[in-house]
Amino acid sequence: MEMGDEKTESTDWPSEIRVNDRGRSLSIKFEGGAAFTLLAEVLRFAIPSVEPLRAEREDMRGIAIVGVEPVGNYAVQLAFNDGHKSGIYSWELLHDLASSH
Repeated sequence: MEMGDEKTESTDWPSEIRVNDRGRSLSIKFEGGAAFTLLAEVLRFAIPSVEPLRAEREDMRGIAIVGVEPVGNYAVQLAFNDGHKSGIYSWELLHDLASSH
């Protein structure tokens, strides 16, 4: 295997990532057969840098994903309609979020 081609034992590589419902959710299918959909607001407020904002946000229904960019072979960077675009979502984090929501 070449550097960067290793898979973690707990997480497969995604075979498809799709923004749905005008940015309100993100669907991910993995090579191992796992598939799930996460709401944009769950993703937006899952990043530690926005923890203080949780209490300030009363209405998260307007949050939408407006961009998805790959980050190496291990993650994606999502951009949201509120201007937040610095969160990096590893495949492992996405699996964890899906199992807890």
